[in-house]
Amino acid sequence: MIQIKQTKTQLLFFIIQTQIGVGILSLPYSVFQRAKQDGWMSILLAGLVVQLLILLFWMLAKRFPELSYFRYLKLILGTYIGNVVTIAYTIYGVLVSALILMFSTKVIKTWLLIYTPKWIVMSLLVLTAIMLAREHVLTISNIYILVSGLVLFLLFMSLVVLGTYPVEIRYLFPIGKEFGMNMISGAEEAGFSMFGFEMLLLLFPYFNTLGEKSILKTVSLASWLVTLLYLTMFLICAVVFSPSELLIIPQPVLYFVKSINLQIIERIDLIFLSLWIVNVITSLTSYLFFSLEGTRNLLKGMNKKKVTWCLMGFGSVSFSIALMVDITKIKVYHFYVMNLSYMMVVILPIIILILSLILKRKGVNSG
Repeated sequence: MIQIKQTKTQLLFFIIQTQIGVGILSLPYSVFQRAKQDGWMSILLAGLVVQLLILLFWMLAKRFPELSYFRYLKLILGTYIGNVVTIAYTIYGVLVSALILMFSTKVIKTWLLIYTPKWIVMSLLVLTAIMLAREHVLTISNIYILVSGLVLFLLFMSLVVLGTYPVEIRYLFPIGKEFGMNMISGAEEAGFSMFGFEMLLLLFPYFNTLGEKSILKTVSLASWLVTLLYLTMFLICAVVFSPSELLIIPQPVLYFVKSINLQIIERIDLIFLSLWIVNVITSLTSYLFFSLEGTRNLLKGMNKKKVTWCLMGFGSVSFSIALMVDITKIKVYHFYVMNLSYMMVVILPIIILILSLILKRKGVNSG
């Protein structure tokens, strides 16, 4: 693999932009459904679990510093099984891409483009993501840094809401009432919105010139920044809306942004949505890139033209799935993809780590 010197900032924002996507608008609602006022504890618990997984993934990746995750799958599982698992991961990336298209299109049609056919909205999203995913990690990372300023805009809008909208701190009480299984269930919901940290397994060889410890610290920082952002969004929604309101508002973040009254801007929520679409595209790009990396390790000698056609194929499949799934069935699709994600992102990498330790498999330069 050709080594291109990258920076901590590029790695930081690659992880952040992959984690922040569609979920940021509905996470307060989905977590509150499970854990009620204790949802903020669920988000912190999810952040701790994600940090543990990042540590395990780092332990695995640093054993093969020069190889992508899909490359050393073959060393540990054998060529045949390794290829089968790589194909499974490739399909997983396409399925997650379809889920991102479903949720984002639903929000865009509800709030922004009511009368625009959903196939047009999906086409624009997936074509933009394909054009970006075909570039090198260096280019993708730089684009992610450029658009990450939009996250600061979200935080600014949130602070404006706290300063202008009537809040009720008592909505957060009683604390600890949902402690137990409800809090764990809320953490499960929050954890799914934090997925994207698994990109560490693919990015490690691109960034290994930074050093093992630097990579761990950078990815950990990215994860905790996303956790803090989600925690902030939940707390703002929890003190702005009453518990009964949060149970029926699917995108509470948009509602409190809409409540901001600026004389020079009539519908600031539409501006916010337009900027949020950029974050949707970056998350979609990352998962198309995820599937592309798997294919690169199955098919040797892929030039730029083949990469483009491959991404067009993945994008077309994601587009078709998202188009065929009825809007009333999105929750069902989400349930199955979420369970598949836990298998592919949590269980399988841990199994691979255990096998690499038992079989004492390491890369050439792993020490």
